[in-house]
Amino acid sequence: QSAAAMVSLWVLDYLHWWAAHGAAGINFHTGDHVAAADQLTPCYYAAFWTSPAGYSVHPVGYALKTFALGSHGQSIPTSVGDNPDRLNLTTYGVRASDGSLTVTIINKEHGSGAHAARVTLAPDRTYRQGKVIYLTAPHGDAAATTGLTLGGAAITDDASWQGTWKELAEPDAKGNFTVEVPAASAAVVRLTAQ
Repeated sequence: QSAAAMVSLWVLDYLHWWAAHGAAGINFHTGDHVAAADQLTPCYYAAFWTSPAGYSVHPVGYALKTFALGSHGQSIPTSVGDNPDRLNLTTYGVRASDGSLTVTIINKEHGSGAHAARVTLAPDRTYRQGKVIYLTAPHGDAAATTGLTLGGAAITDDASWQGTWKELAEPDAKGNFTVEVPAASAAVVRLTAQ
């Protein structure tokens, strides 16, 4: 039916990387069919396919929605510091005009030896509150073709979405926040001053 769930993480990474490098926009193939020589075949990398109730959102579509939640503002540099397990992580920061900070953490670990990442965010300013929303595949299966959720909910064919953000624990004495990011998933963390 659709591309594997790992595609959603790749697309999310791709979107943030290009945004941080000044791209004004990116176009993805979409539509129900694409040309393959003289035949039309299903477009497995489409953001969505037409369905009787509207549009069935695929992994690329989930990446687009996740990017929309964490990309409003100015890209700022981030780095993965101490990573003794050498996990396959990428991070992207965006500061909004109101001073809030959004960090997208992509844990590309997958397979039998994959690990969750315990990430400590050490922002360059004082933030008092944080919340997180996760893009996940069922059972952390990077090869899943269905069952993706964002904030614990699927995007339905009528374009409704009931995903929810979760509050993070208060920052530690140094102002750092900690978030767990399961393997083969992404977290969008939003930090605010109050």
